[in-house]
Amino acid sequence: MAKNKNTSKWDYWSESSNGAGTKKRTGSVSSANAPKKNVAAGNGNQAAGKKPTGNKTAAGNTGNTGNAANRSRTNTKANANNKYKVKKKTAQPKAEHIKTVKTARRRRKGMSTGAIVALCLLAVLFVGAIGVYLYQGAQYQNTFIKGVTINSIDCEGKTVEQVESEIAQSVEQYALTIQFRGDQTATIQGQDIDYKYVSDGNVQKIMDDQNWVLWGESLWKTTDYKVGEEISYSQEKLTAVLSALPQMQADAQVAPENSIIVYENGEFSVSEAVQGSQINTDTFMAGVEQAVQSSTPTISVEELQAYAVPEITSDNQLLNENKDILNQYAKASITYTLPDGTTRTLDGVTLIQWMSVDANNHYYKDEATFTAKLKEYVNQLAKDYDTSENGITFTDANGKTVTVKGGTYGWSVDTSSEIKQLTEDIASLGVVEREPIYSNEGTVTGNGGVGNTYLECDLGNQVVYYVQDGEIVWQSDCVSGRYSIADRRTPEGVYAIYNKQTNRTLKGEQQADGSYSYESFVNYWMPFYKGYGLHDATWRSSFGGSIYRYSGSHGCVNLPVSKAKTLYNLISVGTIVILYY
Repeated sequence: MAKNKNTSKWDYWSESSNGAGTKKRTGSVSSANAPKKNVAAGNGNQAAGKKPTGNKTAAGNTGNTGNAANRSRTNTKANANNKYKVKKKTAQPKAEHIKTVKTARRRRKGMSTGAIVALCLLAVLFVGAIGVYLYQGAQYQNTFIKGVTINSIDCEGKTVEQVESEIAQSVEQYALTIQFRGDQTATIQGQDIDYKYVSDGNVQKIMDDQNWVLWGESLWKTTDYKVGEEISYSQEKLTAVLSALPQMQADAQVAPENSIIVYENGEFSVSEAVQGSQINTDTFMAGVEQAVQSSTPTISVEELQAYAVPEITSDNQLLNENKDILNQYAKASITYTLPDGTTRTLDGVTLIQWMSVDANNHYYKDEATFTAKLKEYVNQLAKDYDTSENGITFTDANGKTVTVKGGTYGWSVDTSSEIKQLTEDIASLGVVEREPIYSNEGTVTGNGGVGNTYLECDLGNQVVYYVQDGEIVWQSDCVSGRYSIADRRTPEGVYAIYNKQTNRTLKGEQQADGSYSYESFVNYWMPFYKGYGLHDATWRSSFGGSIYRYSGSHGCVNLPVSKAKTLYNLISVGTIVILYY
């Protein structure tokens, strides 16, 4: 059936839906109300999911109608029911509603085309951008992308070899500056020791790990890498260069000097240690090699601790303690009062000389040396003032200076006791005044140790004087022991009266028969040494002169009885007796 000019499309599809050859419907209303059986059986195009085109030819419609008519003849009742239902369900819509639906269809059709065009354009642009991005990134397949630095080198667009070359150029410009004492420096150039860069493979590894497809991240992201700058050098050349440095020459090696105790201006002090410039070669070489291996640009020999150092510095505790002790020694003194009335002082000046001094003029106390010096001092003291050995020098009754040796009176220093006491005095570090310790000690001082009251026997002139308070108060000729017979000579020396007796019988040696070689009665007996003494000799009629040479006594000093009596009353036990020829 052909559609007339007054028949709408909706009417067309409505009629077609009631005829035997109905085509696919486009109206939303008829589609919703169409009987299900008719749609399934007679509307094959809809079941197939095809859209109506809206403008169909008559031939096409006839063909479809013919097929529907065939189906109608086989089932007339069904078609009648379907026709009824279609007519009931497909009431013709209003004209304005049909127009609205058509307009909506046209609008939807126009938006779909624009969107497709837009999407196509976007797709083209996206694909183009991807192409440009990949094309740009492709150049980084063998070079580093933007934003990559290695060891502060900008690596963009550079190959591994180029980066390695720049690292090598930077590394091989290495120079080491060595700082010595005295503001001295020395510089070792890398080329002088064959200093070369050796790749550790990390630059290649960074390249291998690089994803060039993600090069775009470099537009806002930078990556800094630090790779090891492995190096090689000639140890033999380094040793040769170091050995040739002026600071390593023998004449430049000044050995350090320890702090020492010095004595200046009457006081001990500790000197400052001298650091010197002597270098420990092994320590120095090892320190320089480590600096070269780590590419350190500057090192200090001081910081390497390669300088030989003083063993003792001014802050040494023991050294300062010794200094303080020495200063106390310097202030110490021991003053001796001597028999002759003089004094002798052992002071710091002498004690300092007992200290040991090394080649560097360092003072220290060596106990063995100090003790030896102390003993030497005491022995000299004993020698100087031991009257038994040195004798006594005095002024005789006639004003002459006479030296008399021997005898029992006088002074003898007990050296062992004096050494012990002096050691203690020095250890006290004080000021001491005393006499030496004697093994034999006189009773008076002055005039050589005999004082100004004494009995003087001038045996050479055979005259005896008694000097009291410096004046001769008694004088007499005498006869001493027989000089021609040695064992009968009167002994020389200085003695002291140790006894006084009257009415005494003097006896000689006892003989075999019990008798004595002699027996002599004396009125006044004044002994001074063993069996020797002064006494009266009533059996003599003359005294003085040379009698003693041929007819002298057995060793005693004989006096006239009257003289002996007077003398006996003048002297006392302890009176000094001086005898000399």
